[in-house]
Amino acid sequence: MNETPRSLAKKAASAAVENVMQSAMPQLIGRLDSIQNDIRHLDVKVDQLRQDMYDRFDQARDVINEVGQRVARVEGRLDELIRAMSQQSNRLDRQSDKMDQWMERVVRVEMSQGLRKRRSGRAA
Repeated sequence: MNETPRSLAKKAASAAVENVMQSAMPQLIGRLDSIQNDIRHLDVKVDQLRQDMYDRFDQARDVINEVGQRVARVEGRLDELIRAMSQQSNRLDRQSDKMDQWMERVVRVEMSQGLRKRRSGRAA
């Protein structure tokens, strides 16, 4: 088995590359481990950020729902108040109409008594 210089050169080159790779391997593995740890920390931070975002969204939704319920209650109370004021206004209008009718009657009575006094004063 005679090996050619070319095949011997290939074997020597591959052995040299293997030696370089084996000596550089611990450094490469260390860097890969470091990158992997950075990615894990980044994943944890993203998960925390996502959870914080969900919590804030839930909190905002709860506040919006509470405000909506309060607005509905205030709206209901305002409707009741407007109805009550309308009824009160109607009562006051009826009372005012009655007072106007009484005033007209009083004026007619006074006018008729004034006419009677004048007639009785002329007749005497």
